[in-house]
Amino acid sequence: LNPVQRAGLLTEPAVLAMHSHRDTTSPVHRGIFVFKNLLCETLAPPPAGVTIPSLSVIPGTQQTKRAILGEHEANPACGGCHRLVDPIGLAFENYDALGAYRAFDPDEQRTVDASATLATGTDLDGTYANALELIARLSQSEAVARCVVQQWFRFALGRTETSKDAAVLEQLQARFKASDHDIRDLMAVVATSDAFRQRPNRSVP
Repeated sequence: LNPVQRAGLLTEPAVLAMHSHRDTTSPVHRGIFVFKNLLCETLAPPPAGVTIPSLSVIPGTQQTKRAILGEHEANPACGGCHRLVDPIGLAFENYDALGAYRAFDPDEQRTVDASATLATGTDLDGTYANALELIARLSQSEAVARCVVQQWFRFALGRTETSKDAAVLEQLQARFKASDHDIRDLMAVVATSDAFRQRPNRSVP
């Protein structure tokens, strides 16, 4: 694939399309996907009764999706979460609702602006020109590396971690870093950890 357009899992059309609306992109859903699955962060549910505006831009107007999302951030009831996830999703605006690459947005009738400034409280914070710059940083992020360990731990044990797992997780984090983030090594270490080998048999009443 064209290396100036695609870079790994996050730019695969299936992933991009899954986190879009039927007829338009969804920076919110794409941002949440990265925030929750690659940073292991949580978000509060939307406030009860909140009105969710359409992100479909009316062709021929000066309206932009970025401006609509700016209204989310300005709303005190919504801004706390949208300020975290919307910028991440905006970095993926070079990909339409089906995941096709585009440099021009036919709805907004303008060149796509995929720039983003993140303020997540992690080592990802900063300004990016587009998704490829963000993905390059994700691949080097310690916050993402820690989340990868947590996700493999959860998958292997079939549950989320608790405070009792802190020591095991720290050992896994250290081993993952020492292996230069080798996923195969991480899988072996998780499978041989005490937390995995000494799991209670939940099938016994």
